[in-house]
Amino acid sequence: MSRRLGFACTVLVVVGTLSTSSAQAQLFFEADAVFMDRGGDGAGQPLVVGTDAVDGSGASGGFEPGYRLRFGGRLFDYEVDASFLQVSPFGGSTGGTLTNMLILDNTAGNAMVDPGSTANVLAFPNGLYAAATQPDELGEGELLSAGANWTYFDRVNYRDFEINMGTARDCRRWRTSLGYRHIRYDGNNQFVISGDFDAIDDGTGLGADNDGLAGTSLTAVGFTGSGSFANLATSSSVDALTYASQGQARNELNGAQVTLAYRVFDGTWVTVEGFGKAGIFQNQVSGQLTEFVVGSGGSSAVYQRQFTDRKKSAAFAGNLGLRAVVSLTDYINLVGGYEATWLAGVALTGDQQSALTTDFLGASQYSVDNTGDVILHGGTLGVEVLW
Repeated sequence: MSRRLGFACTVLVVVGTLSTSSAQAQLFFEADAVFMDRGGDGAGQPLVVGTDAVDGSGASGGFEPGYRLRFGGRLFDYEVDASFLQVSPFGGSTGGTLTNMLILDNTAGNAMVDPGSTANVLAFPNGLYAAATQPDELGEGELLSAGANWTYFDRVNYRDFEINMGTARDCRRWRTSLGYRHIRYDGNNQFVISGDFDAIDDGTGLGADNDGLAGTSLTAVGFTGSGSFANLATSSSVDALTYASQGQARNELNGAQVTLAYRVFDGTWVTVEGFGKAGIFQNQVSGQLTEFVVGSGGSSAVYQRQFTDRKKSAAFAGNLGLRAVVSLTDYINLVGGYEATWLAGVALTGDQQSALTTDFLGASQYSVDNTGDVILHGGTLGVEVLW
């Protein structure tokens, strides 16, 4: 294929001229099927620690299909091409049941509340812990009884657009180009756990037991809503408590990149090219964290609190890959390969729950965590048309 197209590099032509000779082909269009997976995206972060440890790795999903469209033209020894990549959303859902209780405050291991030290606790900063450690709650341990059910959902969208200008790929074994690239990497997740609420005297004599979780303790840490939760001993019916934490992260990367490529095999009908891309980008990143506390059964409590943040920061994106081109006819090529994309300095949904902190006054605050990195990798297979 390189011999047939190489002659075009020495002929004066104008991009857009339609030719009936493959040796003078100046325009090309490519359509690829893409199958990609992701790794290191934060979906495996711990959610519950203890005897029934839970994380979100079961919601990572696997390879997802997508497509890439590429169009370009060549003039003399130079080439301009543009491509758009869209992958179906990554992610999935997972869930289970906790065999042992879930302690909501700091009484895990307490001889009265958790005598066997078998309890679990939430692994990330959360409003329930902040409320259950308020002064009105110090005399007891707040918890969900054994058998609480949990689910975790994660979903990420990825798309990529770039336009590059550089040396033509068929004029010599190596080529370079400089271009603009736009990347979107957006996601959301949700962790939900639900069980029967209970409050047990912690035996320390600190504070006065209120036999539950008071609404004033929830509003003191920033929740808005109404209602409360009572323990099993004093409630006429079981108060069920559902806690949900939702995270969102949005990344919009814009910047310049450099592409370097080299044909490692140059056959009559088959060529194989290795390539690399690297660029520094401005990332317009935003994040949101929302928590819900909802009662059922004997409780009608409904509470919510939300945090948002946005910032601009530097990010990095790079690619490595191999690409093979097989000539089928004078005008049609079969193309395929494998590539990996590395994004660094991005906000990942799995990191946002841990981005909640407490200031010196005890107030909760949120700063979007954009220190994550992710690798997207997979194969491509498509058809290129020349004219």
